[in-house]
Amino acid sequence: MHTINPEHAAPVAEALVQMGANIRRGRKEAFRESREVFARRLGCSPVTLDRIENGEPGVAVIYVLAALQAMHALGDVVRASSPALLIATQVPVDF
Repeated sequence: MHTINPEHAAPVAEALVQMGANIRRGRKEAFRESREVFARRLGCSPVTLDRIENGEPGVAVIYVLAALQAMHALGDVVRASSPALLIATQVPVDF
């Protein structure tokens, strides 16, 4: 099993938990869908949806992205990963 660079582990784990909580809240409050119905829309099992909503690592990224697409947020994630945005927000390195 692969492990993430320890330097990134805590922020990534926190992001997974927050994103999972946001997905759960969106499913319940915005869509008012049961976990079974939402999981069916994503093409995954309710157990996989539980793992996403609990922020568990190891869930296939395709299901996480499907959840973001269902919540109309996938475009925001794709835009946030744009190289142009990354270059524009780089802090210059002092030599």
